[in-house]
Amino acid sequence: MELRIKTMRYSLMFKTPFRIAHGERDSTPCIFVSVSDGNFSGYGEATLPPYLDVSQQMIEDYVAKINPEVLKSGSAEQLHNALKRFSPVCYPALAAVDMAWHDLIAKKHKMPLYKWLGLSKEFTAKGMFTIGISSEEELIDKLPETEIMPILKIKTSNRNEKKVISLIRKFTDKPVVIDANQSWEPAEDKLELLHWLKAMNVKLVEQPFEKGVIVPEKIFKNSPVPLIADESFQTLDDLEKITGSYHGINIKLMKCGGAYPALQIIKEARNRNLKIMIGCMSESSCGCSAAAQLISLADWYDLDGPLLIKNDPFDGLMYQNGKIVISENPGSGIRPTQDLAGIL
Repeated sequence: MELRIKTMRYSLMFKTPFRIAHGERDSTPCIFVSVSDGNFSGYGEATLPPYLDVSQQMIEDYVAKINPEVLKSGSAEQLHNALKRFSPVCYPALAAVDMAWHDLIAKKHKMPLYKWLGLSKEFTAKGMFTIGISSEEELIDKLPETEIMPILKIKTSNRNEKKVISLIRKFTDKPVVIDANQSWEPAEDKLELLHWLKAMNVKLVEQPFEKGVIVPEKIFKNSPVPLIADESFQTLDDLEKITGSYHGINIKLMKCGGAYPALQIIKEARNRNLKIMIGCMSESSCGCSAAAQLISLADWYDLDGPLLIKNDPFDGLMYQNGKIVISENPGSGIRPTQDLAGIL
């Protein structure tokens, strides 16, 4: 049966402006991808925050090169071997096609994707809810929204960590994760701050130093909380680079190219005794549902993208009792809303 692949441009709109250490935005461009065999359709997503430096046109150009016959591959390995022949590899595009292919193949087997991957829907990983850099008034207003997840993730900029955490502790004692987004200076001794953060129930610090910077050995060896690589880590090849600088990695399908390479990364990362976070960009339920299939292999997950946007064009991803619920529906468990129905 003939396979068809389609793309559609979309803009995911934040409920409130999203600020990190390097800027502010109110939306994120993305491309949705569908792969259909006439009976079933699988869906994928390429979401493109500025730091990826990838445009919607680049995604469309990459997908346009794909011969639909390639999508009849019998395994994810065969599919990726074929798609990585295009140079240069566009990882968000690869991720979107990987998601759509996995969604389709699991639907054809009438299985939820986690089961088709040989994984479990049960997990012990704790989820996070993200608040961007905010004023004191904004932070107070946003705190009630965070009750949907057991961990609060805060975006910070250099030298405001103590101020932000002290403010939060006036209202809640729930565990906190700090995402510094590369804002710390490696020449500064941050151990005193890290010990203070530990005492304030901060569970980890994500990407404190700039991408490519080797974390000072003194800080790596003596940090009382794990340091987790995000921008410093993208693909399997980067594990060697961050080992000895970070205690764990944030795996995002958009960075590594989809579920298949993510599974390879997790296996090798565990061999290196690294902690695992399953994360997302500012994605819809499409991308986050695909990533959620891997949660059973993680220590933490940050898949709150759909909670932060106001125009999610997919439904089926559920958050209940402080956690994501992995769907028993075939595939990734999501379906397009009326906004996309008949288009993808």
